[in-house]
Amino acid sequence: MTTIAVFALALLLLGGDARPLDRIELKSGEKIEGYVLLETKEEVVVLVKSKERRIPAAQVASVRSAARSLDEVLERRGKLARGDAAGEVELARDCQGLGLPGEAEVLALAALDDDPANADAHALLGHVKRQAGWMAKRGNELVPFEKLTPARADLRDPWKLGTTHYALFTNLSLHDATCMVLDLERLYQAFFELLEEGVELREVVEPLGVGVYGDSRTFPEGLPGRPAYFDARTRQVLVNAAAIDPRYALSHEATHQLLFATASGTRAGLGVIPGWIDEGLAEYMAWSRTGDAGRVHYDLGVIADFHFKMHREAPKPYDLSRVLQFESGDFHGSSKQDLKYAESYTLVHFFLHGAGGKYRTKFFAFLRSAYAGSSSSTDFKKVVGVPEKELEEAWRAHVLKPTR
Repeated sequence: MTTIAVFALALLLLGGDARPLDRIELKSGEKIEGYVLLETKEEVVVLVKSKERRIPAAQVASVRSAARSLDEVLERRGKLARGDAAGEVELARDCQGLGLPGEAEVLALAALDDDPANADAHALLGHVKRQAGWMAKRGNELVPFEKLTPARADLRDPWKLGTTHYALFTNLSLHDATCMVLDLERLYQAFFELLEEGVELREVVEPLGVGVYGDSRTFPEGLPGRPAYFDARTRQVLVNAAAIDPRYALSHEATHQLLFATASGTRAGLGVIPGWIDEGLAEYMAWSRTGDAGRVHYDLGVIADFHFKMHREAPKPYDLSRVLQFESGDFHGSSKQDLKYAESYTLVHFFLHGAGGKYRTKFFAFLRSAYAGSSSSTDFKKVVGVPEKELEEAWRAHVLKPTR
């Protein structure tokens, strides 16, 4: 069953509809279609077929991109009252006009989760009204829509939802499926907002695969004892929702996925994210998550007290030089595993919020270096340029009295 589960998610990634192209119009009248990878004050970088084209911002008349449209849609969705099915249908229709077909489908399904009899949502999804009720096409047959909404005990007819950045495969309920994929887009947005302060991240245009399984029998246990993980070989996040809170797991593992997709997983493939940043930032994002399912936002910097407490009360905490050398494998062993996560988290939190923000620019300078392929502890000392003793003392002070 586990092989089937991974294969099904792979098919979703391969067989999904292509993401609609972005459109850039130049002041000269030329129209360019492709994927906007980066927008700065100086230029717009567009992927046209397989080549990047750099366009000076002064030449650009207008940009219509999925990233811009999605930001607007997520903001509007966050302002809708819970249960506002009519508002979700209206937003779904707008998504169709904005070139966001995946979000249109998800929002129409979310409207049906709130109001199963909503005729406008059914019509938008192409459902057929029969005397027995609304029918949805599954394979070559029509089935009553209400039979599709509960969670499934197996992988027959799972939800396969594709949005601008994600391809979600799950046998959980309709409510869980729509909430998860919208929350993943919120994570993507928050991740880019945080890192764009110091790193020019390219937009991810290949779908990010996520599989969430409702029981251990259907879960592909690629890493023994791990109820959730990011598999760099397949570039997929896999979560056993029966063994771990999927809300936390998705935020944590999907952060690993985003770091990979924007660093070593790019066309250039130069980036190397050190272990302490990979795990520390994943914990940072996961514990910044707040709000109800389907309507989360990221209050970046919220303090995970238990991580600070573990670090503060550890009889023999790791010193800075050792944490800087943490590799991915160090977090999967049995030796002080929880302390390694805690110290990686507190170190990331310290750089972003400690000492009145004194070291924040230093952190982003090193992160840029890591994205360029220089991420060793030696590179860290060279780029940051602060005596290790000073950093160690400031970090410890932050652990004793964390600030945001």
